[in-house]
Amino acid sequence: MAINYTEKAIAAGYLYEFYRKQAYSSLFYYYGKLNQYSKIAALLTDEAVYASGFSETDLLNEKYSFLTGKGSCNEAVAYFTSMAEEANTKEVKAKLYECLAKMYDYGCDGSRGNKIKKNKKMETTFYLKSNAAAY
Repeated sequence: MAINYTEKAIAAGYLYEFYRKQAYSSLFYYYGKLNQYSKIAALLTDEAVYASGFSETDLLNEKYSFLTGKGSCNEAVAYFTSMAEEANTKEVKAKLYECLAKMYDYGCDGSRGNKIKKNKKMETTFYLKSNAAAY
């Protein structure tokens, strides 16, 4: 029911920017809990989400949760690595390296060989890059 009411509130268009952001955050959360990754993917490409006050780092957190949640571990590493090379701001670059560090800190269990094993050396390397990029 929470998803239904949240979707209706967004569609009605009466929510102030702050509440729209919270509503989209709720949808990301509920869709993730229900493993409805196609709906998360649709939200990540929806311009209304970008216009609702999400920062780029907020959306990177959602992208990380989306890719690791559905088990696309290799895709997540490739995505965050390529984005880190092209990042324009220190904040975004630091967040991208942090996401990569988390991949190696926690590991990622995907399907059919699509796994990232825990790797302390890689984790440390990316956390150091994240800290360096932030300053």
